[in-house]
This record gives sequence, structure tokens and C-alpha cells, in this order.
Amino acid sequence: ILTGCQSAEQPTAAPAVANLDIATLKQQWEGKWSGTWSNGCSGSIVVSDVGPESAVVLYEWGICDKSEWGSYVDHDATIAGDQLTVHLGRNIHAAYSHIDENTLRGDYSGRQDGTAGAGIFRRDG
Repeated sequence: ILTGCQSAEQPTAAPAVANLDIATLKQQWEGKWSGTWSNGCSGSIVVSDVGPESAVVLYEWGICDKSEWGSYVDHDATIAGDQLTVHLGRNIHAAYSHIDENTLRGDYSGRQDGTAGAGIFRRDG
């Protein structure tokens, strides 16, 4: 029996991840994907460590315009619904969504680079 300002400790439940199955997310996202952006740059992503809301992504870009090959690792790329967003710096990101199980649509938005779109294809196995 509780009296006055007393309260009973309520057990804390683990955070609910509504209808998300980690195995399905891993199957959906993990692996190497590559293609060519509409601005002529080649690009690829390697997705690993997929969780319910994030993943680690190695983002690589090829030679185009004045840019040499380069890469960047986002240790906290965001997964929201059917979209994976790689954060490449302040106001720079690449967002990927599924067209089918082996094809992604990529949308790049950068400060000086403008925008670009891409078809990105699964390259595993």
C-alpha cells in the first residue's frame, strides 16, 4: 500500500522497435553498392553494422571534375523507413532509397557541389 508521496518503482521496458526486424534490415542494406552519379562521378557505399535506426557507411567517390578518389566513413548513418542517409559534413548528405532489392536511388545534396542523382547497384557476391 502506497501512502502520500511514496511511489513504487516500475520496471523499465526495453525500447520498442516497432515492426523492425534487424535481420531484414541487414539483408536490405548491408553490402557493397556502386554506380555513377548524374554529374559523372562514380561512387560506392559499403554498409555494415546495421541497427534499427543507423548503420556504419563507407562512402567513396571517384574522379570527376577537380575531385580525386576519396572516401569518408559515417559511423552513424541514419535509417528511417526505407531511406538510408549518409552525413558527409555540414549540410552535405547522400540519401538512398530502394527501387528494388538490388537497386538504390541516390540523391546527393552538397553546399558547393549542388545536387546529383544516381542509380546504385548491389555488388555483393
